[in-house]
Amino acid sequence: MRWIAVSVMLALAWGVALADDNAEGARLFQEGRELAKAGRYDEACDRFGKSLELDRAAGTALNYGDCLEKLGQLGKAKAMFEEAAKVFEAANDSRAAFARDRANAVDAKLAIVVIKVAEPELAGLELRIAGETVAPARELELRREPGDIEIAASAPGREPFAQVARASAGQRVSVDIPALRVVAASPPVRRDEPPRRDRTRIKLAYATAGAGAAVLAAGGVLGVIASSQYRSAVADECTEMAGELVCSGAGAARVESSVTKANLALGLAIGGGVLVAAGVVLYVTAPKERVLTPAVGSGSVGLLYSGRF
Repeated sequence: MRWIAVSVMLALAWGVALADDNAEGARLFQEGRELAKAGRYDEACDRFGKSLELDRAAGTALNYGDCLEKLGQLGKAKAMFEEAAKVFEAANDSRAAFARDRANAVDAKLAIVVIKVAEPELAGLELRIAGETVAPARELELRREPGDIEIAASAPGREPFAQVARASAGQRVSVDIPALRVVAASPPVRRDEPPRRDRTRIKLAYATAGAGAAVLAAGGVLGVIASSQYRSAVADECTEMAGELVCSGAGAARVESSVTKANLALGLAIGGGVLVAAGVVLYVTAPKERVLTPAVGSGSVGLLYSGRF
């Protein structure tokens, strides 16, 4: 008995909720009628649509279709007229013929789009006709509102297809969607190495600069020896008299030898400096790259050799 009581209570609650939905649907329907009479079709369609969600009444669908047709939404209007016609026909209501005539009249205003798909079984294929997704098939015949109708097809790993077909009321247009081309794999990104200088020239530059550095070092050592020898000779075997340096025979020979060494050290320093400078010039002016470019001239064909510094 307890279960029966609960079932009865649930049934009553459902009935009350249904009655509330019907009442709200009726109120929205009446508002839609008033708004449609005033020519406020945007608001009227909103009310009819909400009323239809609460109560799928054939009369509401009929009025909703009429409102949608006024707004130019012919495809949705036809669907509403057809829904109303089916409900009326099921109930043997005389309004079924009227609803069917309205659906046929709207259908005549629609454009007919025939879509032929080369690969309807392609994995992941997505077709969009006038912004609406449709199931792929080898051939599709759709009715859409006249004007520019966008046809698009896409699939993973394939290049997308897109085309706009212009069709007027009652016109039949055909669009072929070819096999979508495979997207070419992107080549790996190769980071170009900075251009390398000519290795032979670089080796020559290093060798020249190295030799210059060695000569400079030898000149420096020899200069130190010459300076030390000169100071020793002057201190041991020379005397300054009346502002002049007077040396013994051995001292004079040592002084002369130190001067000769100093001159040689200076020459080595100059020569070493020149070699180092030459090495730097060789390095700086070494070509960074060499390019062989086909050269075509009047009556001749050849290769153009160029370098960049």
